[in-house]
Amino acid sequence: MSRSMLEKWLPVASALEEVRTSFNPPVRTVLGEAVDIARFTQAYWDPVKDPAGKILRPGLAQAGVKISPTVGVEILELQDALQTAQTDYLLTVAPTRPDVRARAEFVLAEIASGLEWWLDDGVNDDRDKQLAALKAEYADGSTSSHTIAAQLADYAALARQESEGLAGLGGFDLGMVDEAERLAKQLRERPTTAAPAENTRRALDVRNRVATLLIDRMCTVRAAARFVFRHNPVIAREAASLYLRKRRAAARRNSASNGKTQDNTAPAVANT
Repeated sequence: MSRSMLEKWLPVASALEEVRTSFNPPVRTVLGEAVDIARFTQAYWDPVKDPAGKILRPGLAQAGVKISPTVGVEILELQDALQTAQTDYLLTVAPTRPDVRARAEFVLAEIASGLEWWLDDGVNDDRDKQLAALKAEYADGSTSSHTIAAQLADYAALARQESEGLAGLGGFDLGMVDEAERLAKQLRERPTTAAPAENTRRALDVRNRVATLLIDRMCTVRAAARFVFRHNPVIAREAASLYLRKRRAAARRNSASNGKTQDNTAPAVANT
């Protein structure tokens, strides 16, 4: 994911007068299909000719000025830009993931209990004072994500110092020390509360504008493929949306199934 691509295409996206606000397929599917379309464009751009110059298989280049020779590159760049814009949008509406928070609390409890048991050896030394200082630092009862992140980092540092004694103690997993540091980083990087509605609206608008640019180019390639490869339906089908093809097939199956059900339940007509 490259923010530079979003920055490159943002001026073009901002100038759009008509912007899509709903997507079928959904954005996550568009992101995957965009790569397939770019590959299709590269594979079928030039026509295949025999040594005498006779065209054996047409190419998208024959579609004329309605399709740009750089469309494949543009699709890949816009796919990258859309991934960034989609992530930006999702992070404005999604607070810290519950699974990350729950795991962080579990790891913190495991490290704290391990240190408590290991350091409770009847000798009051500097190591006990370090643990007491940590407990005092977080005695206010705060449960914010930033507080838990700080606790994880501090307790992980002390646990790393005491790793030789903690290893295998009561089944203690030293791998949780590294995990604690990763979880602390994740908690700090993710928003703890939903962003203001205006931020979400702006992020959604950018996402929709970039998606519009990408989908318009994908549609252009697909339309060109249907025309250029009208006598090569197998190739033309490669450019079609697999998602929509599956949806249409499912709809046809449901329609056929409903028709059979209605026929089976229709009242019998007496012979006269």
